[in-house]
Amino acid sequence: MPKTNKNTLSIIIVTFNSQDCIDNCISSISKNYKKNYEIIIIDNNSSDNTIEIIKKNINSNIKFIQNKRNYGFTKAVNQGFKICRGEYILNLNPDVEILDKSIEILIEKMNTNNSIGIISPQLVFPDGKIQFTCRRFPTYWNIFTELIFLNQFRPKSKLLNGWKMGDFNHKTEMSVDQTAGAAFIIKKKLFDKLSGLDERFPMFFSDVDLCKRVKNLNLEIFYTTKSKMIHIGGNSIFKYRIRSIITSSVSMIKFFFKHYNSKFNLIINLFFSLILVPIIFFRIIKSLIISRKIFQRKTL
Repeated sequence: MPKTNKNTLSIIIVTFNSQDCIDNCISSISKNYKKNYEIIIIDNNSSDNTIEIIKKNINSNIKFIQNKRNYGFTKAVNQGFKICRGEYILNLNPDVEILDKSIEILIEKMNTNNSIGIISPQLVFPDGKIQFTCRRFPTYWNIFTELIFLNQFRPKSKLLNGWKMGDFNHKTEMSVDQTAGAAFIIKKKLFDKLSGLDERFPMFFSDVDLCKRVKNLNLEIFYTTKSKMIHIGGNSIFKYRIRSIITSSVSMIKFFFKHYNSKFNLIINLFFSLILVPIIFFRIIKSLIISRKIFQRKTL
């Protein structure tokens, strides 16, 4: 593991077919953060112009790892972690743009409160609309209401949409269970202690698992509204919708087996896994119908 450079920030960005956003992401960092930093970009075998765009941006602050296959988000982040030198690590999606002072505010808040393990900014859409990124740790009931769309009937209900905190005002900063994996800062020392992200969660729930392990150390996951970043959000997931449904569902089951592993919970986990199969099938069919309708509109 490389020696840590005090007061330096390591920014880890994982790309996969990110040609539409990676250039803006990189330029927003150089424009709005003037302190010591390094950018580590790990590309998961993009087939578009992502690699060419990254190579055009490479300078002394940027390290580039070009994978010959798609190893998934989690393993790619850990690749970056193994070579980073910063005292702080900013995990950043390629479709996020840094705004003025947004990073400084996060680091300053973390430095003034030793109980914070992870800190995350308020994410907004390009039009300025606030994204609802905070979460409670999921329960079996939360997942059930999510999968059968009950949460959509009462989106602000803690009972029906408690996992996604529909009852929470995202204009308020506070300690939460988990926050968006698209942009968060963690100290390298803590990330090292936790051995990085758990690669049993290749894409989804690795951030949830990380937050759970941080909370188990009696540290806070802090969401602040004083720091803002622009997040386009969801493009690659939308392109691979069916794969995302299957992968996220499998990771969800793994999360429950890992963190709720008493004998009683193991029985519930097995039961929950069985009832999840037809629900996943239904969601795939629904996704195919939606995709077909979108395709038909585009061809009219």
